[in-house]
Amino acid sequence: MAVSTKLIAVVGATGTQGGSVVDTFAVDPLWRIKAITRNTSSAKAQALLSKHPDTNIDLVAADLSDVSSLVKAFEGATAIFGVTNFWTLYGDEKIQARAADEGRSANELCFELELQQGKNIFDAAAQTQGLERLIFSEAPNVSKISDGKYKYVLHFDSKAFAVEYGQQRYPELWARTSLVRLGTYLENFLNQPYLLPEKNEEGVFVFVAPGTKETLLPLVVGGVETGTISKVLVDVPAGKHVIAYRELIKLETFVEAWSNFLGVTATIDYGGIAAKLAQMPISVELKKEILEMFNFLGEFGYIGDDETVIHPKDIGVVSGSVEEWIRERDWCGVVDA
Repeated sequence: MAVSTKLIAVVGATGTQGGSVVDTFAVDPLWRIKAITRNTSSAKAQALLSKHPDTNIDLVAADLSDVSSLVKAFEGATAIFGVTNFWTLYGDEKIQARAADEGRSANELCFELELQQGKNIFDAAAQTQGLERLIFSEAPNVSKISDGKYKYVLHFDSKAFAVEYGQQRYPELWARTSLVRLGTYLENFLNQPYLLPEKNEEGVFVFVAPGTKETLLPLVVGGVETGTISKVLVDVPAGKHVIAYRELIKLETFVEAWSNFLGVTATIDYGGIAAKLAQMPISVELKKEILEMFNFLGEFGYIGDDETVIHPKDIGVVSGSVEEWIRERDWCGVVDA
């Protein structure tokens, strides 16, 4: 029987991306896993252990806002997978209340908090003896790529600014770091109101989309591709910057496969996001953030002019098709809504 010789510390182990990394490494007997989460007694944490009962997984408690807890959690790690989550912070009632008390938007407060959490990951990783690879989940630097045109896609910039911090502050750690950038979650077409199609009076399902008919979207299953790509990134030389996706396709390709599978008629309203957001019961600041994100992606895409970004095939990763994913989902809640 193979003996585990390497250890990966996985931040956000009970979330979509971290959970994917745990799932992927759990099937390799050469790796032990520190599954890092805020609450090791939570239902999600216990379910993670139950999912992999015969593997070397240890639940470890740590708080991304507490560097010392991360330093302890990272001890002995050969590799670290780091990820932050703007939306977890945004959904915290205490943070919403704090923002209100301070007379500021929750978006701006969450930007600051997530940026600090990202910095904390780099700070703690830099103190990890024997670390061979840090993999950090990042996002486009919107304000930089757009030359200041779009300044309010805060859930992207918070991650990008953390990467800039790590690169500038820790050159030795940076030489052992690789980045993974998640594209558009396919799951968003199932659960995000601004992407769900709406049936018009003629019975046609209408999707909204960024950009034009020529815009390419990197469609990804975050709970699958994150782990697959991360597993490769620990084995290849550092310095890779991979955009993760299942397929890089036009939205009309997705919609055609979706409508054919369900036997319905569908169309796309390019530029219709503003009108859709106006009808949603969410804050003005959140509407602004989502609209700027759509406008940015439509104009610059997920890559922009960043020549450092490579594609999954460049490191030998080939995933299933988007059409396969569509056929494996239950769309009753979408088409019957």
